Amino acid sequence: MVISAPGLDRSVVSPSGSEASFKILPGSTPNDLKMTTSARIEGQFQVENAPYELRDGADTECFQGKCYAEHSASSMVAKASIWGLPKGPLHTGISWTVEISHAWEFGPAGKQTIRVISVDPEDGSVVLTRDGEGDGPRDQAGNTTVVMKGGQSYTVSVKRGHTHWSGKATIQHGLIVSDECLSDAEVELSSPEFGKVTGRERMFMALMQHPEAIQY
Repeated sequence: MVISAPGLDRSVVSPSGSEASFKILPGSTPNDLKMTTSARIEGQFQVENAPYELRDGADTECFQGKCYAEHSASSMVAKASIWGLPKGPLHTGISWTVEISHAWEFGPAGKQTIRVISVDPEDGSVVLTRDGEGDGPRDQAGNTTVVMKGGQSYTVSVKRGHTHWSGKATIQHGLIVSDECLSDAEVELSSPEFGKVTGRERMFMALMQHPEAIQY
């Protein structure tokens, strides 16, 4: 993530990479996937064979005994609330519109267009793009942030306006194999010491399936 505005020192926040493997358990259904996961986010946490569940068509996530709304920029599966449901067979070039009813990791509630780039019936994969926009804060966006100007740090209030996002994903048998997304939001930064300035907040995500397990 990077926030840029006239006069600000350039600063980029780059979270560490993460790795996770999932094992689907007996008794799972398309709307309720019961799994165990072994996962690691560098410098934050690591778990082995922890219980994990996606409910309500993957709109609810349950991890280590706690359930909450799944509003991430990408998910393990292609959720209808993000990717929508086409009205007929998939083929290259068709598109449809999805109303996103809630703020999510990379943007606010809004509208996006999904377009089919390619379909491979032999391996059950499809490549889709998404292009959307909305107004307001993204999910769990803080009301303040710290910026640097002239080598000095300032805690400023953040007001988010219009956001545009775009991305491309490869989906195989309903599972997300790879997913990329870029969002660009208007922001207004202000504080008594800092003053007021308008700028941009850009966020980028790249999710990839590794061809084989990575040794911890």
